[in-house]
Amino acid sequence: MGKSDHSILLISCKISLSSNHSPQGYAFSKGDYIGLHNSFQSVEWEKFLSAYTDNIEDMWQVFQKELLDRIDTFIPKIILKKYLKKIHWILPLPLHVRAIISKKHRLWTRYMETRDVAVYKKYKSARNAVTREIRNIIRFEQHEVASHCKANPKKFWNFINSKRTKKTSRWRFSYL
Repeated sequence: MGKSDHSILLISCKISLSSNHSPQGYAFSKGDYIGLHNSFQSVEWEKFLSAYTDNIEDMWQVFQKELLDRIDTFIPKIILKKYLKKIHWILPLPLHVRAIISKKHRLWTRYMETRDVAVYKKYKSARNAVTREIRNIIRFEQHEVASHCKANPKKFWNFINSKRTKKTSRWRFSYL
């Protein structure tokens, strides 16, 4: 390879990514908390944890396992929607904004199928409505931070630091 003293590395990676994984979370608002409470009441904790009195770490592991098992039993799981919360959004979007975004997506799909100018005009209207609503949310958030900066400086500095740092994607691939 010429007269260079540099070594050349040739790396070949075969990566297969599966997109079937949907992040799951708990629907805490729909949990059966009475059943959860009753299931905890039915356990005799002193007898249950008496074998681990000499090691608090083992006691914690056993309790944590029981807690997570009961959470899985009494609190339903849901599939989290990826588009509802982007990296730079602090809170999920309100329902009316999500409805406008869904309408915009449907109109774009309909326009791509038909290429109808009237549908495109409706899409542009929905797109502008989404932009306007998101800007209103951001403006309201900034107003809240500014009006409470003396009483809640932690919220103020969290907001400032969130604007100072640049969030990038974790996976950056460059192709040679």
